[in-house]
Amino acid sequence: DEARLVAWWRTSLDDQRRVLQEADAGWAWGDPVGYHVFWPAFEAAEYFRDPTLLEPAWEFMRAGLDRRRWGGAIACGKRFAAKYYEHTRDATVLERLREEADAILPRIHGHLPPFVQEAGGWVNNEVFANNGESLGSISRITGDPRYLEAALALGRFVHRACFDPAAALWLHRGHLSGPIPEASAHWGRGNGWFLYGVRGVLEDLPPDHPARPEFQAMLAAGLEGLLRHQGPYGLWHNVVTAPESLSRQDSC
Repeated sequence: DEARLVAWWRTSLDDQRRVLQEADAGWAWGDPVGYHVFWPAFEAAEYFRDPTLLEPAWEFMRAGLDRRRWGGAIACGKRFAAKYYEHTRDATVLERLREEADAILPRIHGHLPPFVQEAGGWVNNEVFANNGESLGSISRITGDPRYLEAALALGRFVHRACFDPAAALWLHRGHLSGPIPEASAHWGRGNGWFLYGVRGVLEDLPPDHPARPEFQAMLAAGLEGLLRHQGPYGLWHNVVTAPESLSRQDSC
């Protein structure tokens, strides 16, 4: 019964928003709490063609963007803060997004970002999630191509370091020299984070951008690998390639 499901969902989402907001609106930008409100709200509003389903998300973002409540970085979900700016045209939000993006750009330089140098050449695949899904949005909104180019450079680097062609999956941790499967694992949510970054880039790339086929190929390769390992209940193991005896099924 779709009507009952939607009615329950509306209440559930606002309950989550209220509890988290009363505790600390800074959680709006936490990993991964904010996604549990923002992502399903946008998906549902699009699917049901009902913009009122976004109301809990807008309210939570409004509270989370209040510097008196949360003066820290928008650690996760910058893409949703960009959507909030497009919804409200609040110039202070765009200024904050640009400030944080400008601080990131020097760290994504060429093929060896400083944070990779500091880690001895190692990089985790989820670093592409937040930057891939936000820098393209900021570039599209501002018209400044530097942000999109930084997202593309980071995605290429992380893909080269982490993608294991034999498994057609991303390793949680990759090396400057390339993927080393015996030194890491095909972490399920880590693959999801990388795909999140790829989706963000593809949504914000102009249709005729020369990087589009490259990132579409990344997307197709990773989805093919996940299809190989999907279990009979539609889930994957926490470590995707591990057997039942070594790794639990993971619902998130």
